[in-house]
Amino acid sequence: MGIRDSKLVKSAWKNKNYIIQTDDSVNTKKCAIYFSSNAIYYPDTEDAFFERIIKRDSYEWYGKRVSDASKHIFVRDVFFVINKISLFFVSRA
Repeated sequence: MGIRDSKLVKSAWKNKNYIIQTDDSVNTKKCAIYFSSNAIYYPDTEDAFFERIIKRDSYEWYGKRVSDASKHIFVRDVFFVINKISLFFVSRA
């Protein structure tokens, strides 16, 4: 049984595994999207998953933002892997 089959990971599927934040101090229409593995692939253990996702609510790129983006979207891989969601991003000129 892999980590994706564990009860802990399946319970995390029900949570919102993304953050959307805006920075009103930046006057652009740029949006940066950051994707995080957060211990789903390596190390592939329930302990690592619990520590990073459940306990610390960590997003891998949270501290390394694109400086000239006014919107930042942080997404965990669990959001895609588990829910098999396809996202379409539309940009307005």
